[in-house]
Amino acid sequence: MKNYPQQIKLAEEIVSGYTVDISVAAAHPRGAGAFPPMTVAGVTYAEKDKAGAAILEAVSGMQGPEAKMVGSYRGFSMELSFDRLYREWCINLKGALSHRVSLGTDAIGNITRIDNVLEGLPQELAGAERRLDAARKQLADAEIEAVKPFAQEAELKRKSARLDALNIQLNIDEKDTGTIGLDAESGPQEAGDVDSSVQGPEPVSNQIVAYCEQYATPSCPTLRSGQPEF
Repeated sequence: MKNYPQQIKLAEEIVSGYTVDISVAAAHPRGAGAFPPMTVAGVTYAEKDKAGAAILEAVSGMQGPEAKMVGSYRGFSMELSFDRLYREWCINLKGALSHRVSLGTDAIGNITRIDNVLEGLPQELAGAERRLDAARKQLADAEIEAVKPFAQEAELKRKSARLDALNIQLNIDEKDTGTIGLDAESGPQEAGDVDSSVQGPEPVSNQIVAYCEQYATPSCPTLRSGQPEF
C-alpha cells in the first residue's frame, strides 16, 4: 500500500502532461492541404517533402546514437536519437511529455507518422486517466482491507492455546522417558516388564498428531525418528 501514493502522483503528472501537450498541438494544427512549417537543422521548410528529406539527411549525419536536438514542429521540439532496443532511429517530440515517433526511409511518410502521434494524444490521455482511476481505486481498497478485523482471530487464539498446552504436556512426557517402575512387593520392575494387557491413557503425542490432522496447524511438532510414544 505504501507504493500507491507514488504511483498516483506519477499518474497525475502524466495526465497533466498529456493535457498540456494536447493544447499545444491544437494551437498548431495541420491545415487541410496546408503543411505547418517545420524547422530542421536551423532551416524552416514550408513543404512536406522537403521537410521529410531534411529529417533523413539529419539521420545520415548522426555520428552516434546519442540524442540530438534537430528542430521543431507544431510547437514541439524534435530530438533525434537511435533506439538500441528496437534498432531504429526515432524522433522524440518534446513538450510537457516526450512522444516517440519511429522513423522509416520514406520522407513524406515520416511527416505523416509525426502528425499521427500528435493527433493520437487524446487517446493516450484517456488511457492515462484510466490508469490513474485504477490506482486510486486500488489505494482505497487497500485502506479498507487494512482496517478490517481478522475474521478468524478468536478461533486462531483458541487453537494456539490448545496447541501450547499439548506441547507442554509432551515435554513433560519426554522427561519421564526411561523411568524404572517400583513395585512395593516384588521390588524394582524394569520398563520392559510392564503388563501389556493394562491399557493406559492415549499417548499425548498421538493427541497432538490427531489435533494437527484435524486443524492442519503448520506449527505442530513432529516426533523425532526412533522416539517412543508414551
